[in-house]
Amino acid sequence: MPGRARPGRRWLVECCSSKTTPSTSSWLRGILNTLGYQVVLAENGEEAVSRVTHQYAELDAVLMDCQMPIMDGYDATRAIRAMEGSGSRLPIIALTAAAVTGERERCIAAGMDDFLTKPVDVAALRATMRRWVPAGEGADYPTGADRADGAAPGVDSDVLDSARLDELLDLDPGDPTLLLRFIGRFGSNARHTLEEMRCAHQDGTAYELGRLAHALKGSAANLGAHRLADRCREIELLGDEGGVPGQAVIDRLAVEVDTAATALEAFAAELAAAEG
Repeated sequence: MPGRARPGRRWLVECCSSKTTPSTSSWLRGILNTLGYQVVLAENGEEAVSRVTHQYAELDAVLMDCQMPIMDGYDATRAIRAMEGSGSRLPIIALTAAAVTGERERCIAAGMDDFLTKPVDVAALRATMRRWVPAGEGADYPTGADRADGAAPGVDSDVLDSARLDELLDLDPGDPTLLLRFIGRFGSNARHTLEEMRCAHQDGTAYELGRLAHALKGSAANLGAHRLADRCREIELLGDEGGVPGQAVIDRLAVEVDTAATALEAFAAELAAAEG
């Protein structure tokens, strides 16, 4: 096995689950890029093992989603550790939606080094990366103390989590471009997912409805739309049990999508005006 990369290259493999949407993956990749990392994507466990095998000397860490298709994150991690032998060790950080008792222990037993739950908390991600990946030359880890003067726009706490939005603003203090880009995509993506959920509901396909609810939940939680995320979680859990909600639940979800999108767009408009 070739030697490890020199500190400063800061290359990561991001491994996506079968439920991860392109918008969620793009969100995480944007966060990592802002934190100073270059990212290569693996869409299943076998591809993750292949990426690590062929790019081992260039990589600084792996973000390993535990629920990937073809080969899950646990088996992919075991394969990477077997390939490494007793030589150097590439940090592997678990990404899992299962914040349940014993999940951290299961990840560590498979050979992972650390553990993050989804939706990913930006501060926790930053701290975890700092713990496992040495900062390269010119690398920085922006914090709230670095933010330019001026408070973030106010939000309706019943709809949006202001602390989450503050975290995203703190990623690149004084430049809200990344957050504005995420918000700009949210409304159309959320409404498209809602239409797919309507179709799945009409067809009575519980698994597909749950999968789509999971995806929308992640997108909403990433931007602090906690009430919408909670509604999605209820539908996701029902779908996991093979159940399909009544029409009234889908209608309420549509209201929540519009409410969250409108609140985020108003926040973005006020933020852009303040910057201008």
